[in-house]
Amino acid sequence: HEYVPLDLVAEEIRLVVLLSAKNRSDPLYAHFAHESIYGNVAYQCLSYTWGTDEKTSELTLNGMTIAIRKNLENALRGLRNETSKTTIWIDAICIDQRNVKERSRQVSRMHQIYENADGVLVWLGEADEDSDLALDFIASKFRGRATESDFGSLHSTQANTASRRAHLWAAVYRLLQRPYFRRMWVVQEIAAASLPTV
Repeated sequence: HEYVPLDLVAEEIRLVVLLSAKNRSDPLYAHFAHESIYGNVAYQCLSYTWGTDEKTSELTLNGMTIAIRKNLENALRGLRNETSKTTIWIDAICIDQRNVKERSRQVSRMHQIYENADGVLVWLGEADEDSDLALDFIASKFRGRATESDFGSLHSTQANTASRRAHLWAAVYRLLQRPYFRRMWVVQEIAAASLPTV
């Protein structure tokens, strides 16, 4: 895929416009939009881990098939809307990674790109029972409404309550062990976010 150069005077960024699909398994289709970083365009940033696997998945971008890593494919499938387009800034795609000058300029502006976004979509990886439990528990703790015994029906005995509490905190621990939390950019991306969504 060949990148159209960004207009430096207009201070452009590239955005991925992900097309809608009814089914999660439908092929991924998208196109680029060039927009001024100061423009009035609505977009969200994707905060995720690139992963170390080979680029074995596909995205059709501007009519051409490009290879992407599995974690990005999963994120796009999870974020794709059934009825409308989704506009996202994704560092691995929106920055021409082969162009050292562009990559340097765009990386130095990442804080501003994240700050100007309508929100930051945090992709921790595929959901499982424990991750959903951990996220629900963390969210309720921030709302200040729940205790460990509020999660599930295992609060008939003290032993069950202790077991349930241990399960909840183990789920939170496993969630925090995901590769996402080992990324050095996490703090910058989340700190700049006006509205982070996990």
